[in-house]
Amino acid sequence: MTPTILIVDDDPAQRRLLEATIGRFGYRPRPVGSGEEAVRLLMPGRERVDAVLLDLTMPGLSGIDVLNQVRPIRPHLPILVFTAHGGIDVAVQAMRAGATDFMVKPVSADRLQIAIRQALRPGVADDLDGGAPRRGRPMPVTDILGDSRAIRAVLGLVARAANSTIPILIEGESGVGKELIARAIHARSDRTHGPLVTVNCGAIPENLVETILFGHEKGAFTGASERHIGKFQEASGGTLFLDEIGELRPDLQVKLLRALQAGEIDPVGSKQPVPIDIRLISATNRNLWDLVQTGQFRDDLYYRLNVFPIYVPPLRDRRDDILVLARHFIQRFEAAEGKRIRGLTEAAERLLTTYHWPGNVRQLENAIFRAVVLSDGDILDVEHFPQVQQAAYRANGFGDTALPGDYGAGPPVYAVPGGQPPLAPTPGGLAYPQAVGQMAGGQMAGGQMAGGRPMLVAAGGGQPAPMMPQGFAQAPTPAPMPPVQLAPAGMRPRDDEAEAPIRAFDEAGHIRPLEEIEADIIRMALRQYRGRVSEMARRLGIGRSTLYRKLRDLGLDGTD
Repeated sequence: MTPTILIVDDDPAQRRLLEATIGRFGYRPRPVGSGEEAVRLLMPGRERVDAVLLDLTMPGLSGIDVLNQVRPIRPHLPILVFTAHGGIDVAVQAMRAGATDFMVKPVSADRLQIAIRQALRPGVADDLDGGAPRRGRPMPVTDILGDSRAIRAVLGLVARAANSTIPILIEGESGVGKELIARAIHARSDRTHGPLVTVNCGAIPENLVETILFGHEKGAFTGASERHIGKFQEASGGTLFLDEIGELRPDLQVKLLRALQAGEIDPVGSKQPVPIDIRLISATNRNLWDLVQTGQFRDDLYYRLNVFPIYVPPLRDRRDDILVLARHFIQRFEAAEGKRIRGLTEAAERLLTTYHWPGNVRQLENAIFRAVVLSDGDILDVEHFPQVQQAAYRANGFGDTALPGDYGAGPPVYAVPGGQPPLAPTPGGLAYPQAVGQMAGGQMAGGQMAGGRPMLVAAGGGQPAPMMPQGFAQAPTPAPMPPVQLAPAGMRPRDDEAEAPIRAFDEAGHIRPLEEIEADIIRMALRQYRGRVSEMARRLGIGRSTLYRKLRDLGLDGTD
């Protein structure tokens, strides 16, 4: 059954925003506008509620008053409080009254989703009663979906990491599933019966980070009326997962380094260190080495954390997993929405598998949820993914022009948006052929003009294809298709490289795999910039570490 989240906030705009966000997470929102209404609804025998989002500052019955009245009758109910006035004294008061978690407005969607997910885990009720510590949810590695070679390699590293106790650093873009990997490692380790405590270092208010991580003693500061156990002590005997580790302040990096080296922490106001017994897993969507180079992250802490690195590839690098994940999300959301969805049309599958997904699995999940909500039938088509269509259209250089209704349903299409430019890099560092040349008066370099409209022509011959009114042109039919001449956008090739083409089609006239085209572009960049990796990465729009990895996979070498 879909969990029900009670939203208690006197601000109608905030209620509507939270209601939409909670629904997008796959839960059932139940909004109310006052503390009095919330207390009545939470009385025994009324509606089923699995968790509460409670605003502390409300007229009439405040959030603290609601906590004081509800806790005696619903001791196991997770209650997450949030307020625009976040201070240590307010946080301590809320936690003393029985709050499960404390957040400061505005709350990011990621922070909110993590907080709700943790609150709904088995074992949280024991925590609220002061009993056994929270337990990590058992989750076998097989729960990580995907058939691609890339994700299988990650699962192999997960299995190896689970059998050790060394620190692990999970790297990858936002939305790739780093927390899921951490849970899988914990579930397979010998600490699986201990707690798994997750902390998003970038979501904690700056003035609360130290006390949340390391705890504080009674009287350590104004408002500290009792002792507070930090996340390090809470994770004793289990695993501590520090997400967004690159956001830690320099002074807290020093304390974290000491905790890892000495196996003990110094709570705020404590006169003596407290021993800890944890397995540390950290994660980041930033390049920590670049932060070390710029002085934003300590090099000694970096070496301590980066003992066993695991890189989770972005979704665009494991396209074989897209449909597997899409079907999984369809099954989940159709149940939540009370619909029956049989699957995707071929055109929709083609759209999803060719889009570059800058938001990775999280973006795919949200797109599927939106499509299920929009669908009135039992199958999802291209029209149910308008935002993906528009984003894909913009990525190919067409700006914000409205999409043709059959976009993604036909053969590959190319266009010359005002004659600019011949090559458009995508956020993933790949490039899509858009034109055979640039406009030059009434002619195109590699193309022609017909009745004032541009035409695409294959290099070396072939039948021209006039541009359609929407700005599209059908790819010329090859017999067989000669290579299409492409040049880096905004950059004139060196004279000695001008004759080297990048072919968009193979000898049979089919589009070449993106992996092969990407390899050709990297080789071209290596020659063009004479192996200067920093310049190559900047021009290709990817990180240096990603470029180094791709060069290594291709057996190439660059210098800096």
